Amino acid sequence: MERVELIQRYQCGDRTFAQVDLHEQTLIGIDLSHSHMPAARFAIANLSSANLSHCSLNQADFNVARLRGANLTQAQLVEAKLNVTNLVRATLTGADLSGSSMVRAEATRCELSQARLCQANLTESDLREAHLRGSDLTQANLSRVKLRQSDLTGACLDGCQMVAVDLTQADLRGATLHQAQLENAQLSQANFQGANLRGACLRWANLRDADLQRADLTGAKLSGADLTGANLQGANLTAASFVHANLTQTNLMQTQWHQADLTEAQLTGAKLHGSSRFHLKTRNLRCDWVDLSADGSALPSALK
Repeated sequence: MERVELIQRYQCGDRTFAQVDLHEQTLIGIDLSHSHMPAARFAIANLSSANLSHCSLNQADFNVARLRGANLTQAQLVEAKLNVTNLVRATLTGADLSGSSMVRAEATRCELSQARLCQANLTESDLREAHLRGSDLTQANLSRVKLRQSDLTGACLDGCQMVAVDLTQADLRGATLHQAQLENAQLSQANFQGANLRGACLRWANLRDADLQRADLTGAKLSGADLTGANLQGANLTAASFVHANLTQTNLMQTQWHQADLTEAQLTGAKLHGSSRFHLKTRNLRCDWVDLSADGSALPSALK
């Protein structure tokens, strides 16, 4: 089908274009909103600024397509193929991308708030400064994804594969990351205030200067992680593992860390006022001094 025929049919009221083949077509700015186009082929097509809002595009092929600035609000894209697709500044608010493949997609500043991305594969995609507020990414694959300065407040990332993900300066306040896999992740200066990280794996993650106030890290695995200067005030660290972790000058005031494992960890300069620390494992713990003052500004004290 050619562009002219498609537009004519749409203007005549036709909204069903099942398995339509528009690969390599130039469709800049086209309006196909509310259309039913399952298994459509848009590979390598140029759909920049197109209006595909409220469309049914389940299992559609958008591989290597250009969707820059396109409107896909509340579109159905279940199991769609969006590999190496340009989604820069595209709007996918409320879209359903469950089971979709977005490997190496370019989606900087993409709007994905309230979107559904359960079990989606976003490996190595670029989502810097993207908006994913309240999105559902349960069991999605975000390995090596660039999410620097992105907004994931209130997002669900339970069971996600996030190995080597870059969340530097990202906002994850109130997000849930229950049993998420974040080995070797870049999380420096990220905001995890009130986040649920129960059972999450953060081995060798970079959490320098991260904000984890009131976060739930019960049973989390942080072996080898760098938490230098991080703020964990009021966090729940019960049964968490910090083996070989660097907690230099970390704020641990008012934390709960019963049965936490600090074997061979570095704790020098940590702020510990009001923390509840019973039955800790401290074999070969390295600690020259700690701060036990109420305001975190006291002279060095010995850990007791």
